[in-house]
Amino acid sequence: MAEIQKKVLHTPTLPAAIQGDGRYLLSVLRSFMEEQTAQINAANSFTADDVDADKEGKILAPRNFRLTFSRLGGLLQWDHSLDAKDLNYYEVRTNKNIGSEFGLLERTTLAESYRLPASYVGRVFLFAIDKQGQVSYPAELSYTKARPTKPRDVAMTKTQEGTIITFLEIPLDCIGAYVYINEVRYASVDNIFLYTDGAIIERLRVAYYDQYGEGESEIIYCVMPDVENFLVERNGAQLDFYWDPLPIYNVRYEVKVGITPEWDKALTIFTTKLNKHRYVYPNTGRYYMLVKAIDEHDNYSKNAAYFLLTNEKDIHKNVIIRLDQEKTGYSGIKTNLYYDMAREALLLEKDALHGEYLIDVRLPQKYRARNWLEASVIGETNSDLVWDDLDFAWDSEEAENTMLNGTVGDLRGVEMLHEIARYDPTDMTRFLAVISLDGSLAATGVTLARQKNVAYTPSRWTQGLLLSWKSDVVYKVQIPQQFSLMFWLRLRDGLPDTRILALTGTGKLVLEYDRRCKEFQLIGSDGVYVRAKITFRPNDCLAVGIVQEAAVRRLFLYSLAWDVYAEGDTAAQPLTGLNTLVFSGSFR
Repeated sequence: MAEIQKKVLHTPTLPAAIQGDGRYLLSVLRSFMEEQTAQINAANSFTADDVDADKEGKILAPRNFRLTFSRLGGLLQWDHSLDAKDLNYYEVRTNKNIGSEFGLLERTTLAESYRLPASYVGRVFLFAIDKQGQVSYPAELSYTKARPTKPRDVAMTKTQEGTIITFLEIPLDCIGAYVYINEVRYASVDNIFLYTDGAIIERLRVAYYDQYGEGESEIIYCVMPDVENFLVERNGAQLDFYWDPLPIYNVRYEVKVGITPEWDKALTIFTTKLNKHRYVYPNTGRYYMLVKAIDEHDNYSKNAAYFLLTNEKDIHKNVIIRLDQEKTGYSGIKTNLYYDMAREALLLEKDALHGEYLIDVRLPQKYRARNWLEASVIGETNSDLVWDDLDFAWDSEEAENTMLNGTVGDLRGVEMLHEIARYDPTDMTRFLAVISLDGSLAATGVTLARQKNVAYTPSRWTQGLLLSWKSDVVYKVQIPQQFSLMFWLRLRDGLPDTRILALTGTGKLVLEYDRRCKEFQLIGSDGVYVRAKITFRPNDCLAVGIVQEAAVRRLFLYSLAWDVYAEGDTAAQPLTGLNTLVFSGSFR
């Protein structure tokens, strides 16, 4: 039995003239046959154009024209509309200009094609041409393909063979993935890629790709990138800073100023999370402005971007006072610092981690003006340490901060803090008493009762009281049961067993230093001891705080040189009748 082929069905032509009641029967039959013909043609996927083409003896359009995407790309498929013996070829096009090379995608005798327009949105036409050159009606298809999404769960694992880079499975409508390492592209058809080059991975980016190109991606910075397009502009008395932002989560930027473009020798002036900033800076001078990016793990950019700025003197600036400490040889109060005449600069004392320089500025009247402090700082490691210099315990503060080849730490950690403090001697509402000891024993809120062998020397803030074993200064003051007392103690040398301060009256509180135990002791007449230990060196400044609460007695210590705290506390009831404050340097 011969194979039945699918073809267009036409309604037969019935006679138009018939006698009698046969006319009604004929009209019903004609309607029935037309309906049947339409249903059969629709079931066979024939359109009205196909029916017209068949009537005219033309070639039918290819049927079931469809598009699917896979790992191989986009695949066009259709059903044959001609026998192999009659088919010349199919023409796949982006337009209807049969025979033209413009818009031609492919000519093929197969019922499929991998040739598509080079875009994610397109329109394709398909024509059948027989061996007599007859052209069919077109089959038409419109498509839209989404761009590949960004790969997720990108991870790196270091192995002996190299670095394994993994990510989620490649989507079924994508061909593979591009792996960009330091801007070098590698192709992979799997979601596992082994990198064996050996170079440090600074930047990593992974993107899926299909026949149209690569999709979305995100750069993973393994090494902080440098800031680019750094610009500084003067805006009146201010400077405007600009740079390109980095696409890194929680990134921040640190800006420094120096006389050279060396990052470690520059002074930090501000940090920000934005890529622009307005800052007030002196109106004269030649400076290098530098910037680095910092990630959330405190990793810095390798190289600093810098901008050389030259500011001319502002002739309209109304200067109230200008103090040049360099010209005076830094004559202010120095803590853990000394003036080096050869370098014309302040230097840290040996082994000191913290220094302080203070100047006293007294204006003849009140002014409302912009205050500015300007300096430069250079960090250097000491390299002259020898074994005999290591005269400290392994678990001490010195051991934690010192090593044979210099001071531990990155020079980026060298910082200078500028502060302006205002003293108002009339504001006494928050204090029971204030004793300044600025070259005198004058005080507010207390009465000087006795003095013996009094001398003065530079302390942290002012010309403070010099205590020796012969010194004795007594003040009368009514001390409440709950109180706090704070003072600075500058240590010229190491401390022997010393009684430093006493609060006396009906009861007694004495502050002493025990050299054998290397601890400060707050001893009460009620038999309660409060102890605290702290590391200090000659010329160190110690902040000492004594606090009596309702049921607790506390002792606080802070070392300015080492920037460390110590605290001791013990349960104790307040002492009554304390009315005398005694400063002494006597031996216990």
